[in-house]
Amino acid sequence: MNIVAVIVAGVVSWLVSFLYYSPLLLGMPLQALDPKISGDLPPLWKVGAEIVRSIAIAFTIAMLVSFLPATAGRGAAMVLGLWAWLGYSALMWMGAILWQNARWQLAAIYSGEMLLKTLIVTAIVGGWR
Repeated sequence: MNIVAVIVAGVVSWLVSFLYYSPLLLGMPLQALDPKISGDLPPLWKVGAEIVRSIAIAFTIAMLVSFLPATAGRGAAMVLGLWAWLGYSALMWMGAILWQNARWQLAAIYSGEMLLKTLIVTAIVGGWR
């Protein structure tokens, strides 16, 4: 496993999330769906914690990618990421919609962000082995 690729993938995925939830993209629709969410910038310690969390997610995904054959490249890693997203994030949100009355629009926004991050991380760690 390439630890530099893991760190880069984690930071890039955090940056993508930051943009994804910004007012430029889905920040405003998210606030309209959930009034508890404010448009204020989070405290610095939360930003740092989120960067660490993103790197930890990238590390976990890189561990899964490491089980692929050495000859497998970026495409195979991204297919693995797609299946991992479907089996975990998408299906977990479906359960939240069914049993916890989560709004499907919120589920789509949150699960869509996880799909985007998963594909970005798998592309980076799968192509930079």
